[in-house]
Amino acid sequence: MHSLIFFGVDQYSAIVLQRIIDDQNIAILAVVTDRGKPKGREQKREPNPVEKLAITQNIKVIYYPEKSEEMSNFIDMLKSYHYEYGLVASFGHILPSPLIKTFLKSILNIHPSLLPQYRGVAPVPYALALGDTTTGVSIFTIDEGVDTGKVVAQEKIPTPPGIGAPDLLTELFARGAGLVADYISGKPVPSAQSQHQEKEVLVYAKRFTRDSGYVEWPVVQKLLANQPIAPDETTNLLLKLRLAKIKTQHLKIENWSLEIARLCRALTPWPGVWTICPTKKGNLRLTLVLTRSHTRYATPEILIAGKPKPITWGDFTKYYLND
Repeated sequence: MHSLIFFGVDQYSAIVLQRIIDDQNIAILAVVTDRGKPKGREQKREPNPVEKLAITQNIKVIYYPEKSEEMSNFIDMLKSYHYEYGLVASFGHILPSPLIKTFLKSILNIHPSLLPQYRGVAPVPYALALGDTTTGVSIFTIDEGVDTGKVVAQEKIPTPPGIGAPDLLTELFARGAGLVADYISGKPVPSAQSQHQEKEVLVYAKRFTRDSGYVEWPVVQKLLANQPIAPDETTNLLLKLRLAKIKTQHLKIENWSLEIARLCRALTPWPGVWTICPTKKGNLRLTLVLTRSHTRYATPEILIAGKPKPITWGDFTKYYLND
């Protein structure tokens, strides 16, 4: 049986952790995660999904150091577990070299993209916003770079039409967990092949801020009216990258309104697609919403800041724009 230390924090990490727990060939010696932040009036600490799962399975939980000066003691303590492998899944920390070097065999990372494309923290939203028809998951050995280690397994799948970022992340991390389990157990895994085409520019998936979801109101209007936009009309990075891809790959866009829906699927739930609109009632902050019941061809609904529910584009136009 192979021994492993697991690193993760969120619901996608928990998907992977459950799959590894279920594998009879792998023993999880400990789980490393972030300490939950105090919340509410009582300042009660809420365990994250990984910690909750580890507790139910009687797996030792170790908190990742919050301060750099604590790292040395953390590494010394971790080494007492005598592990072979490490596994990182949606962890959000760049591991220091002294920690990486403690693993007897390797420390693996599950990355939800076809590396080398979309290195960085937000590969799935980038893939969806840019309209990739294929996506996948890569397993690589962590080195001192950012997603630059050796890819040891890679699985390619068609991008399901109309899928949003949370559902696609769930699918890819589930597939990645299976790849890791097979790789550690010595079973055959899909070999890593270069997915980069000469015409395709490699994109680094940068961390989002709230402003990453902002789209200028005139651009929103044109797209919802099925009108093309030019790169100099928007400051939105993902839209600019999509427009560059359309141009370089000579893509034919028959329905430009799908571009705003595509962006909504990529950026929901956070940071969301939002704009500031001049209306009869003053400037309003609007969030464009696609619910799970919407088809891939649906027009986003409009959620006005401070309102409990979104309204249709038609109703918004009727009551807030038209005289």
